[in-house]
Amino acid sequence: GSDEDAVTGALQGLSLSGAEGGVQHAPPPKQDPPKSPPPPPSQSGREQNGHEGRGEVNGQGQEGRLKTAGDKLSVRDFEFGNTLGEGSYSRVVRATNISSGTVVAVKIVEKALVIKEKKTKHIVMEKDCLNICRHPGIVRLHATFQDSQRLYFVMEMCPRDLFDLLKEVNTFSEACSRFFGAQLVDVLEYVHSQNVIHRDFKPENLLVSSTGHLKLTDFGTAAILKGEGARSNTFVGTAEYVSPEVLENLGACQSSDLWALGCTIFQFLAGRVPFRGGSEYLTFQKIMGLDFEFPGEFPAACRDLVSQFLV
Repeated sequence: GSDEDAVTGALQGLSLSGAEGGVQHAPPPKQDPPKSPPPPPSQSGREQNGHEGRGEVNGQGQEGRLKTAGDKLSVRDFEFGNTLGEGSYSRVVRATNISSGTVVAVKIVEKALVIKEKKTKHIVMEKDCLNICRHPGIVRLHATFQDSQRLYFVMEMCPRDLFDLLKEVNTFSEACSRFFGAQLVDVLEYVHSQNVIHRDFKPENLLVSSTGHLKLTDFGTAAILKGEGARSNTFVGTAEYVSPEVLENLGACQSSDLWALGCTIFQFLAGRVPFRGGSEYLTFQKIMGLDFEFPGEFPAACRDLVSQFLV
């Protein structure tokens, strides 16, 4: 059907090159036979025998290449490890490329679940945004391929996400908050310059690289705007980070991402989000009423910055 054709075509025409950052090279992998990615529980035992798709490899020259140009990538080129995260129709698995030893994160998307949950447009949007946005503050896509059952996004490996780091330490110092905050302002400025709005900006969608830099990820619910001042009218996002204009049905725009950035910087220093009620409805009421308070120890300069975003 048309949905299935759209999913199958979601990776066609995806050609990424020249992204900044560089590939992390791990020591040569063990010479054990490669392990296929573990099937999700609902599909345990299903044979993975589909056709391989063309591997489109990121990087100029030989740097970052997972296979020789023109070759096809398949699951046989990777040794798969533990699952790093799971969503409703995909999961992210740590993997090592057999030929290069490069450690990567592979996002494995189940085609049947994408069609069932009507998420085709999310896959296409993620592909389109990663094709448009190439920046060191955005997680890098190295290659894509597919078989009959799944799509595979071979991505830059980052050890953890910002949400887990915050949960571990509770708050960041002012210096650390400034360091992270400056990176986030820079990446959002770039994303917006490409007429893209993320629409689900939050610590769970920020990965922490091995060098301690943040990488924005998960563009599935993003929007590509047509023209200056344009808005997207579909309601998406996470309750605590949703901006007032979205709640007022005015649509998401660039300032919606900046609002979420203000909530995130507040969270860096306070150890909690600025708006949280006993229910989603009460949280929305607090957002609409700008009902939040800075903790007494909140640095004055950061207080001014957050206040500029939360307006």
